[in-house]
Amino acid sequence: MRGLFKTRKTNINLNRVQAILIKQNFLKRLFSIATVQLVIVSNSTEDDTEENVIIMPVINYEKVTDFLNQFFPNIPVEETIHFNPLTATYFYKFRNATIGMAITIGLIVLLLHRFVLLTTILSILGLLIWYLPAYLSAKRSNIQFLNDKYLQLQNNHLLTKQIALIPKASLQFTKKSQSLWLKRKNIANIALNIRSGVSQKTFAVTYQAENDIDSIMRWYKKTTNNQN
Repeated sequence: MRGLFKTRKTNINLNRVQAILIKQNFLKRLFSIATVQLVIVSNSTEDDTEENVIIMPVINYEKVTDFLNQFFPNIPVEETIHFNPLTATYFYKFRNATIGMAITIGLIVLLLHRFVLLTTILSILGLLIWYLPAYLSAKRSNIQFLNDKYLQLQNNHLLTKQIALIPKASLQFTKKSQSLWLKRKNIANIALNIRSGVSQKTFAVTYQAENDIDSIMRWYKKTTNNQN
């Protein structure tokens, strides 16, 4: 739906679907609802450059699996494995947030030190602004392959939880990255690129166990080699 009174009907070939996104912002999580969205590749023959299509604006979160099974029966949604975030993920997320938080509170104190109450309130808000997203990002960061054809990636943007179900055929490339320090700690990051509209879209998770990232890289190499 676009606007208050204008609706639009779209027919999408399943071959154009590059990923399925399940999103929950803070309010939607309170009410146990979610939004289901498709990442699609553009259809140049129809001058269609749309990247994302919302196919279910509001749905009970517990019914998402049944909904996906109805329209995308090949996706093994039931194979999703619940995970426990790494302690290291929390550590690095909070470490990064602490740097930004320290700069923010330092500026607040420097500029408003004469106003004690205001400085205190803004400093508390600064803690929440930096640490809450860091906590949620660590808690919700995960990647796993569901079978030899599908991958699930979960991450967080601000206060919105996002689960991406990505077919192996949609992946343009995968990239593992880590600093020398992270390598010593057996921690790594991974980024996945897929086509989106007329460009590309990147999904990423950071500060994961290197063994888990390596298993994804092996899974991708194996499937691409089989396709070749």
